Amino acid sequence: MAAHALRKRLKFMRSLLQLIRHGLQAGEFKAANDRLRQAGQALAGARRAAALQEAVAKLDGDVAELAAIAAAQQQIRADMRRWTLPKSAIGLFQRGFRDAYARGRKKLRKGLATDRITDLHEARESVIHQQHHLEILQPLWPDLLRVWRAELLDLREALGDLNDLDELNAVTAAHAVAFSSEKSHADACAVIAARRKELLQRVRRYGAHLFAEKPKAYAARIGAMWQKRLE
Repeated sequence: MAAHALRKRLKFMRSLLQLIRHGLQAGEFKAANDRLRQAGQALAGARRAAALQEAVAKLDGDVAELAAIAAAQQQIRADMRRWTLPKSAIGLFQRGFRDAYARGRKKLRKGLATDRITDLHEARESVIHQQHHLEILQPLWPDLLRVWRAELLDLREALGDLNDLDELNAVTAAHAVAFSSEKSHADACAVIAARRKELLQRVRRYGAHLFAEKPKAYAARIGAMWQKRLE
């Protein structure tokens, strides 16, 4: 299986885990989340190779990465058999939706305030969780949630582009001597800076309305849609 598909599956599993975290013991949630995170990190190298159109060849040849992912999945399945969750508890999931939204809102605001790529990357992870949660909820209100998810995808891609651009900027700064002249190096830096400014504007624009609601209001709206579906 290609690296990109594996990473998407692992992220979706982590998003599902966020929904039921309040129904688990603290140690159970942390253990499962850590295993999924480590499995994703095992694919980090293959993800970079995918950007260079080499992901499939690298993943197929890297037995250690595949073994790490398989071991994590097996352990999580074993853990899940021991978990005790209520059979019907809208409140549990509603709380999971609220907390994931609140974390995304807080991290995005922090990232935009600090302008640090590490903070913006954490915000992107939270945006991915919310995107997956709305995917689960889409049958409740298809038209609205389809648009909502599309805008979250735009925000997610802008944050991802920012991360890639900062990596490019670091490489450009570290290899200034590789440019034909100081002017060509300065021109490259200027193009990167302009693109980064544009991406940050997109992130602010989407974040301003996608995370405008307070977490309690967001959870109340999700709960109302859920209850309406049950009527």
